[in-house]
Amino acid sequence: MSAAERLRFLRKKRQENMMVRRESVAGDDFMAEVANNMKKKGKERQRGEGEQVEEERKRRQMQEEMKAKEQEAERKEREEQEARERELRREQERQRILTVLFEKQILVLRRIWHRKLKTI
Repeated sequence: MSAAERLRFLRKKRQENMMVRRESVAGDDFMAEVANNMKKKGKERQRGEGEQVEEERKRRQMQEEMKAKEQEAERKEREEQEARERELRREQERQRILTVLFEKQILVLRRIWHRKLKTI
């Protein structure tokens, strides 16, 4: 086979391959378009479902946030109540201590008074 024949053969082979590819690409394009249309339809359905799922997720998130806020408010109220009770106990203890000290002072003053009365 001469070089010229070889070149003609290779060109012819290349053209045949290109024609096959074009046919294949055309078929692939058609299939790709069909697939894209199917995807679009699926996305439209999924979009509706996705919106419902998103709304449900947002609703659940809002419920969880409200529940967390309520729990936080309850916790703060308990802490405030415990602080008030601690303060009340401290004040009662302070009053008890003052009462005891006052009674001791009265006893001391009575003893002093009695001693003075005895000396008179």
